[in-house]
Amino acid sequence: MKNHEKKDPFLFPTITPLPFQTPKGTCTKSVKIAIDTGYRHIDGAYIYQNEHEVGEAIREKIAEGKVRREDIFYCGKLWATKHDPEMVRPTLEKTLSVLQLDYVDLYIIEIPMAFKPGDEIYPKDENGKWLYHKSNLCATWEALEACKDAGLVKSLGVSNFNRRQLELILNKPGLKHKPVSNQVQFDRRWEGRGEWRSRGEIPIFYLTGECWSRSWKILWSLTHISS
Repeated sequence: MKNHEKKDPFLFPTITPLPFQTPKGTCTKSVKIAIDTGYRHIDGAYIYQNEHEVGEAIREKIAEGKVRREDIFYCGKLWATKHDPEMVRPTLEKTLSVLQLDYVDLYIIEIPMAFKPGDEIYPKDENGKWLYHKSNLCATWEALEACKDAGLVKSLGVSNFNRRQLELILNKPGLKHKPVSNQVQFDRRWEGRGEWRSRGEIPIFYLTGECWSRSWKILWSLTHISS
């Protein structure tokens, strides 16, 4: 399976299964089959609510001798209700506890906007309106940098960021660790292709997949931010 080299000194597998909306109780088996098939990059998230199953699959395959921990590239995500700096490390530590792993290979801010802090994944008011929250992406990023320095994560990235939001972090005074990736949904309606290509600094690696909650096919891309 093809690997892609990041600025950090290791490789990550380009193709990944996405355990989003996997039927409850089936994720462990699905991930084990994926590993047996040759997949090594697993794209998970707190809001998928199945990281315990993913972790079980990884541990079983390690116990079988099929893979070593360093063979698996696990990507986790910081959800929008956990952007406050004091919530970042406890949230990552909870993910590690659920996975029963010592570290994740990549940890990304899942979306640039924030919801009301708390354990409710999709907070809404009594009228069904989203409860948004003012956050500071640079402060969130600094908390993530501290997690990397503590050895809880190998690399940091973002997801669904536009150019302005990405440059906000890249131009942050005192930046210690650059985002190595920007994971975005891509479909034929997206109009930003020319802008990214014209910059000539972000090669995009596309993965064809089916988004189960929608009726059209999409391409998930993991974009590498060059230095």
